[in-house]
Amino acid sequence: TGDSTVYVVSDDEKSAVKKGCQWHLVTHDLLTEDELGKAAQHSKQSVTLKFEPFILHVRCHTLEAAQKLLALSIGAGCRNSGIMLSKTGKVHVAIRTTLSMEVPLSDKGNVLVTPMYFKFLTQQANEKMEENWKRLQRFAAALETLHYESAQTEKRPRKKPLAREKTKMASTPPDYDETISRLFNMST
Repeated sequence: TGDSTVYVVSDDEKSAVKKGCQWHLVTHDLLTEDELGKAAQHSKQSVTLKFEPFILHVRCHTLEAAQKLLALSIGAGCRNSGIMLSKTGKVHVAIRTTLSMEVPLSDKGNVLVTPMYFKFLTQQANEKMEENWKRLQRFAAALETLHYESAQTEKRPRKKPLAREKTKMASTPPDYDETISRLFNMST
């Protein structure tokens, strides 16, 4: 869903929570100036505000399905998305946006920003979070439409398949992993 994080770069590996950082504040909601200010002022180390938008990696059964999902993602505003092919032939789509933000707040305990700038950063992080939610909703709606259209295509009456086509159809996996639909509460 995206998150705003205030963290301290730590030299002490024992106190590090993740990758040499001790997290003081992590939220998937909107920030308040008080939360941001308190998190920045309670450390004698360097403190950074970081906003990360949602990221979704999807394994697709075919390159064609990956291309459909990529087009859908880009159309929903996730312009930093792409297709990845593994050495073993697995196809993945990484769905990402360009909304990230990383700003130092203090250096070795010295706060670098004014209260006015805390307010500005809070507004920026919250605007990015709200845009992130909008893009996630657009993506979910587009995915639901794709899912619905795929279901409608499957329901169309077809000519009776030949015996060799039945075998091929039985072994052909669906275009995408149905668990993706469940992430967005879609009925199958």
